[in-house]
Amino acid sequence: MSQFYDVVLTYLVGGQKNVNRFTYLAETPFVNEKGSESIMRALGFDPFLSPGTFVAGALLSTIQLTQSFTVAYDELVVQAVYDDLDFTTASLVPIVGGLGQSVQSVFSALGFRTSRVRRDIRRGMKRFGGMPVSASAGDGVLDGAYVTGQVLPLQTALGATLICDDGGGSVNVVPVVLGREKYLVPNSNPSRYAYRYYQTENEQLQHYFVAGDWEYYNTLRSQTSRQFGHGN
Repeated sequence: MSQFYDVVLTYLVGGQKNVNRFTYLAETPFVNEKGSESIMRALGFDPFLSPGTFVAGALLSTIQLTQSFTVAYDELVVQAVYDDLDFTTASLVPIVGGLGQSVQSVFSALGFRTSRVRRDIRRGMKRFGGMPVSASAGDGVLDGAYVTGQVLPLQTALGATLICDDGGGSVNVVPVVLGREKYLVPNSNPSRYAYRYYQTENEQLQHYFVAGDWEYYNTLRSQTSRQFGHGN
């Protein structure tokens, strides 16, 4: 049976915590390997073999190469959405951003969005903090060399299928965007509604799309949550 996985990446920009979340779908079950560990390795980090480094060309190193050396990586968590026993957590200290230039303001971000695939599910969005000052050519427009060297490789990596080891075989793991169900918050007065993953994996399999196509924003993005005094 297919299985959904959440990936949570945290790092610090100017002392402010940044959190990026990704969701993947294993198209077939992992049989011989723990799925979360295999996915972590395919993302570019093996906590047992290569502490302190990301594997060149994998998603994590591609993110790293968009960021100033002042960015400090913190933690990576991979967890199955519907299996409480399948999760892996790793410290990313002392990994830092890959570009030797000072950083933009803490609330500046590099933005991406998916194509629109289903009318009932919103586009996927990503914001990555820690861009160097050289990323902007002026007036908030991204520098052409930065786009070619850093942004376009990340755009490709965001939509790439992970080929994950399964003890001699392999499992294809694809990036996805999940729809969420609206529910009434228990004991709320007045009534308040929120959104969550569907309660079972079978239900969730009816409410997702494969996020294979991403496009970048050609201007710097900003998020209030990254400004000083607004927390995370």
